[in-house]
Amino acid sequence: MIGKIKKMVPGKEYKKSCTRSKKLTLITSVTLAILINSTMEEIKNSTKKKEKKTCETAMKR
Repeated sequence: MIGKIKKMVPGKEYKKSCTRSKKLTLITSVTLAILINSTMEEIKNSTKKKEKKTCETAMKR
């Protein structure tokens, strides 16, 4: 499969497309990591709030 693509696309163009795809994958992975981190922080914050609420209700009792 890769050999066929190399034959179809001239050397320079092939290298350009390759670097482009690598950059895209890097950018997407970074954005995904940021999104995952932000969601994890949100989840942590929400769980902390819940814990505080449960503690407060327990103290009232």
